[in-house]
Amino acid sequence: MHSVRRHGSATDFLVMAEPLLLRKEAEYNLLLGIMNALAEQERSGKRPIMARPIDSVAHLMTVERAGEVVGCALRTPPYRLVISEASDGALDALADHLAEVDPTLPGVHGPTAGSIGFADRWTDRTGDRAVPLRSMEILQLDRVAWPATPPGRFREAGPGDVPTLGEWIHAFGAEIGEPQDGAAQARARVQDGSLFLWDDDGPRSIAAMARRSRSGCSVNLVYTPPEHRGRGYASACVAALSDRILRSGFKHCSLYTDAANPTSNHIYRAIGYRQVGSAQEILFER
Repeated sequence: MHSVRRHGSATDFLVMAEPLLLRKEAEYNLLLGIMNALAEQERSGKRPIMARPIDSVAHLMTVERAGEVVGCALRTPPYRLVISEASDGALDALADHLAEVDPTLPGVHGPTAGSIGFADRWTDRTGDRAVPLRSMEILQLDRVAWPATPPGRFREAGPGDVPTLGEWIHAFGAEIGEPQDGAAQARARVQDGSLFLWDDDGPRSIAAMARRSRSGCSVNLVYTPPEHRGRGYASACVAALSDRILRSGFKHCSLYTDAANPTSNHIYRAIGYRQVGSAQEILFER
């Protein structure tokens, strides 16, 4: 018999769920990264960087069977549910629980089979319609394969870059269909030292350090404006940032890439990233 436990503390949730997720640490970089950010927020009172403001109350859930954690899920409203892999019984328990406590759930994101399985159960219980949004590949890098170096240099973004990079982050959000407060994100990421760029007589491409887990760190917000594409700036920027992450003590880097974007997929594989999993985003429409 499976049961869902709701956690009132992000730190307690991390203690319970982390051992399960560390078995596939890079594949679960999203869950682990959000969990660590929420636990750090709980300890320090500092708000994590998000594309939109989040509700102060997060749904932090482990699914247990015979006292063992066999799955987990979280939701930071207004974002979609993020889930781990789970058995049929665990997905049933999770869908039953959320249909009662969060009936306006906007969607789910997680390993492909788990997301589809949860969506099937959710639509059966609620009558909502499941709309596939994006198929993602989850990639991991342990060692950088250096690409040809374009003109310019890799550097950390500074305060003077904020106006330009704020516009770029806004444009990035528009391209992927995820609205971004570009100016706020640029300021916050510059302040905490997580935003980097390739500079060739001015910024040409950006990438950011994102979610941290026990042994790894994610790369996200990879963007090159259309007028600067095709010149190797993104490859150089991501390679240099990945190398910086590994040299700082992490054992691997991870990132999500749109399975339908052959250009970015080629870039990442050419510098040493390999696929370790897949994920599916699904929206629920009423």
